[in-house]
Amino acid sequence: MWNRLLPLLVSGARLVLGAALVAVIASAALRALDFSHAGDYGEGPVLAMVERLRSESISAGWLDRPPYTLSCYGPGYYWAVASAATVLPWDQTLLPGRLVSLMATLATAALLGLAIGRSSRSMELGMTAALVYLASPIVRAWGTPHRVDPLATLFAVGAYLALTAPRGGLTASAACVVVGSLVKPTVALAAIPIFCWLLLRKRFKEAAAYVLLVAGPGAAAWAVLDWASGGYFFATAVRGNLGTIFPGQGFWAGHAFLSAPLGVAAGLLVAYRLVRHPILAVGSLWCVGFGFSTLMAAALSTKEGAAANYFLEASALGTLVIGFCGLGPLWSRRPQRALALVAVLALILAAPDVRLVRERGLHLDLDPFGSPLVSEKLAAADGGGVLADGQLLPAVLHAGLVPLVNDPFVFRLLAEHGRIDASPLVDAMRRGEVGYLVLKQTVETHRRHVGRTSQKWPAELLDAMQQDYALLAAGDDVYIYRHLGPRPPGG
Repeated sequence: MWNRLLPLLVSGARLVLGAALVAVIASAALRALDFSHAGDYGEGPVLAMVERLRSESISAGWLDRPPYTLSCYGPGYYWAVASAATVLPWDQTLLPGRLVSLMATLATAALLGLAIGRSSRSMELGMTAALVYLASPIVRAWGTPHRVDPLATLFAVGAYLALTAPRGGLTASAACVVVGSLVKPTVALAAIPIFCWLLLRKRFKEAAAYVLLVAGPGAAAWAVLDWASGGYFFATAVRGNLGTIFPGQGFWAGHAFLSAPLGVAAGLLVAYRLVRHPILAVGSLWCVGFGFSTLMAAALSTKEGAAANYFLEASALGTLVIGFCGLGPLWSRRPQRALALVAVLALILAAPDVRLVRERGLHLDLDPFGSPLVSEKLAAADGGGVLADGQLLPAVLHAGLVPLVNDPFVFRLLAEHGRIDASPLVDAMRRGEVGYLVLKQTVETHRRHVGRTSQKWPAELLDAMQQDYALLAAGDDVYIYRHLGPRPPGG
């Protein structure tokens, strides 16, 4: 009897696992196609950067006069999205960038699944690894937005997995780090745990070679970029990341990650290995990488304006720890019991995604959030410049208007560090040359955030907003202000 039921149970477990993976992928696609609410703050600044890059080359002039177009990252993601926008009919929307992010996230999940599936010789474990990664809270939140992080994570994960190649792994890994740093400079930090792992394995010559392979081409690539842009990238990618440090913020970010299911599971497996088999633990690239990546993500999260997106790489490495150090040994000893376990795990992980797919369905409305109100009220702007919060920049661009600042937060940091002079923009506002403001919060609310980590605009711009603009229209999380008119002499 049992011998007859066993094949059916195995097939059923595989079906459950496959259905759960399909549901999680469908849920990610729906999140990428959801424009019904204000997206992440960082999406609008990236879109404005991409749109300007499509018409002109990056230069230092982008920092010296309006419109100010700023970026804390390298050009890699912008080039990828600009290329995608040329073959898709939806320019000036978030869709091309979200599709790039979605494809990068799915590619990362596929790499994780292939690595674990090939090592365990189990397609089921490979599918489970992909599911664990895609269903983790960090990936759900940061895997599909129009941001650089998913593509940067793909290169970071590639740097680790390349080391398992029988030939040329060291060079391929270094290439992933260098190219990934052009997407997001912090990808270069992935070289640190890899270097330390090589030292722990007493592969000293390879460790030295790895440093040269990363540092030489990386420094050359960034030097050429900075020279070609007239110093733009050093000013933004370096100085734009020099905010105030808040150690408590990093501690709680790390605490939240390690308290989530993926962090708990990976952390316990690393701790178990350190206690029972310390040599195996420090010899495992995945354990070393997970530990270093989590610590570095927590450190980076201490920066003003930082968010949980820094833990995407740690989530991927945690998935590798779970696969190689947890599910893999279990599968090798008790494959049928392991299959039952992963089927139950799949049901638990995919439950929120199944609910999202059922409730939301496919709703394709590509107009950016706030677009109807912005287009209606700013029709008289005649293509002029406006100031807008990051979440509403897609609506401003969709209406054919020019955002005079693409990233208020970075603009404030650069102004506070003396790289940008905000006074010409303040003077233009006083003269009425900036006709409209498109904000997610009222000016009064923005002013209450001055001096806090949540402050976006420089204080002097907020003063001009309060004194020279009046509310024209308001909707759900959309506030449009119009200039009151030129001041009288001496006013």
